[in-house]
Amino acid sequence: MSYYSHLSRYGPGIKQEIRVKQKQVIGYVGSTGFSTGPHLDFRISRDDKFLDPLRTENFPTGQPIGKKEMEGFQKRKDEVVSWLKEGPPFSIIPKEVIRAPIKE
Repeated sequence: MSYYSHLSRYGPGIKQEIRVKQKQVIGYVGSTGFSTGPHLDFRISRDDKFLDPLRTENFPTGQPIGKKEMEGFQKRKDEVVSWLKEGPPFSIIPKEVIRAPIKE
């Protein structure tokens, strides 16, 4: 069973315990609690035990994406990696704190 947490909303027709298809929109990324930005909490379990999805090798293989789709993915990936290397475009520290004079 898979779990998707911290979503802003579910995709169309998504309900508990329905089977989903490859490329189907499951939900939209959200932000909860004290998070610093939108993110997804993905978990998978089998026999009531959570598994590490990166170490579990028994997943069914999906259809590979086409060459054109891969080119678009690589382009977008390069844009995002470049943006991440530059650092976040925002600060979680309020501007008033950054500009406040240091009291001695």
